[in-house]
Amino acid sequence: MNRLLNKDLNGFSLLYGLTIASIVLLLGLTLFTVFNESFLNCINRVLYFFHYIHGEYMPSYDPNREWLGILIDIGGALILFVLFMMSIMTMGIFVARPRLPLLIGSAIPSEFFSLPIQLVTTLLQLYLVYSAYSTTAFAILVVYTYFVSLAPFVNKELHFGRKSYRTLNTFRQPAEFVKIYRSFQIINMHAMSICGYFIIPQQIIFGHFIVFCNTMLITNFHKMPMTTVIILSMWSAVSTVYWSAVLAFGAHLYHRGEIMTNSWRRHTWETQKYRKYMNKFRKSCKPITLHFGRTFVIRRLSVLKFIKGLTVSTFRALAVSMNTH
Repeated sequence: MNRLLNKDLNGFSLLYGLTIASIVLLLGLTLFTVFNESFLNCINRVLYFFHYIHGEYMPSYDPNREWLGILIDIGGALILFVLFMMSIMTMGIFVARPRLPLLIGSAIPSEFFSLPIQLVTTLLQLYLVYSAYSTTAFAILVVYTYFVSLAPFVNKELHFGRKSYRTLNTFRQPAEFVKIYRSFQIINMHAMSICGYFIIPQQIIFGHFIVFCNTMLITNFHKMPMTTVIILSMWSAVSTVYWSAVLAFGAHLYHRGEIMTNSWRRHTWETQKYRKYMNKFRKSCKPITLHFGRTFVIRRLSVLKFIKGLTVSTFRALAVSMNTH
């Protein structure tokens, strides 16, 4: 860490950032391994459910010709490309700089760091990086596909009072509708029970990382090389936009869920029996959200609270830095 924050800050570069990113991915790989069976079971349930919906209530649906299928293909290709390039860059750094701080080779004394040991440590690190990035790409693709597929149902098909629907009218009959929405809730609850273990650590990691980048830029702007300034600015901007987009999507899902349940109350049902039945069902339902139990629920104000937390934490870090100097 002394090399990371030396006097002229030349030691802080993209190499260290990618190394730290690889370590974070390895921790994610460990979590994924722990929840591997539950994660795969959740994937099978989601795929079976959407296959059932498309087969029973959307007979004319063709994902290859719909904008949703095209969006999933483009987004999936971008995710794979970005993670592939990151893995190639990280592997190249491990090969070129085997004794980079935080790597396995840096813990071995110089007199024992022979060519065979260097080869073994490099192969081990390459395997770990490959496992981390490939597993991360798989998990991100599944989560991305799940939420991109879920959003149109929450925004349109489960919303009463629209002029047109992609699903058949039997989809919105009380008996069928209650069964489908309860299935949605159970699947989402099961998915969030797994993804929630990744949501909270990401909130913490991105928050601290953005505050660190902002503090370094403000306090050492004139001391750092321009390349380091550009890298820190890029990291701060990309991290802020990415996690704000995740929170904004969760807030949109929560808001549309509230509108959806309110549309059930305003809908004119065929009989008085159906109206009473759906009113009782509506009161027992909650919006489909991104959450982890009741500890962390992404709502409409989550983005503003995140930005507020970044601002307050940055000013606090600046105050501490000024007091130490």
